Amino acid sequence: MIDENTDVPSLENVSELEYWVLKADVLKTALELDLFTVIHQGNNTLNAIVKTLELDSRGVSILLDALCPLGFLKKSSSSYGLTTVSETYFVRGKETFYGDWTLRTQIAWQTRSKSANAVRTGQAVGGDYSNPDKEDEWVMDYSPALLRWRIAADTALKRWHSLGINDLGCTAPKILDVACGSGVKTMAIGLENKNARITLMDSPKMLELASRLAEKMDVRKQIVLCPGDLADAKIEKEGFDIIHFGLILYYYREQRLIDILRKAYRGLKPGGMLVINEYFADENRCENETALLVAYQLLLFAPDSEVRSFNDYSNILKGVGFSSISLHGDTLLTARKGA
Repeated sequence: MIDENTDVPSLENVSELEYWVLKADVLKTALELDLFTVIHQGNNTLNAIVKTLELDSRGVSILLDALCPLGFLKKSSSSYGLTTVSETYFVRGKETFYGDWTLRTQIAWQTRSKSANAVRTGQAVGGDYSNPDKEDEWVMDYSPALLRWRIAADTALKRWHSLGINDLGCTAPKILDVACGSGVKTMAIGLENKNARITLMDSPKMLELASRLAEKMDVRKQIVLCPGDLADAKIEKEGFDIIHFGLILYYYREQRLIDILRKAYRGLKPGGMLVINEYFADENRCENETALLVAYQLLLFAPDSEVRSFNDYSNILKGVGFSSISLHGDTLLTARKGA
């Protein structure tokens, strides 16, 4: 029994979630109406926006005002303007446009209305985002790297140093980046070491994005582009000092994961380093909020997904032949191939 004087539980967590849903709904509505693009085109007064969109003045006014404290619009006495965030990421047609990705996968109201079905059946209800035909969406997800690469590269270099990249003993490392995304995490090594050679592996359109970023970073001559994925690609035996996996391995069931890791083991030089960038669940699967929410997100969008713990990976990697398996924080795992 609950003592109403001392033991009444707080509703703070519930209220906080409801508030974030409300914020997400405001952004979702603005994106669906293409509101930011309309304002970018010069329609910056309430009347001009209402006329362009052919919508109700009261509804538009309430929505515009709600976007201001969220940091997506700024308001003067008679007009509205975009903030740097909305100008950069929510104007359709810009190379850094992020709006459709936000709608389709992050907010994804229509998909989330079917979430209970995903739980009932264990089947994805939002499409299969491990499928190559989703590459346009993935390009949108990674496009902000074209602007944010300096911050990302600096962070990546610090992580590489903490992982012991300098202990590999190679002055001209050969690196394979599987599911590279923008490629910035491994191309950062090329910024520091002009002798590094980096093979980027991903879908063709994603590699186009990575190539543009390589030009910006002035490392394009150090980069080889390899369309496809490691499950199907042929890679040189003992050809790489480092093999890095981006956020990809949790899309695969165990047997396919094992096959991929065996191919990676074969592709590493003796003493080479495997790096897995992923969200790792805690062993009891009840504490690491980010990893467990990612597992739920993947349930909706990836039919074969599985978010694993460090021990899960450790057992699999030992079976493949790896040693010196270590977890670094919540998102990085390293292992070595014996010398």
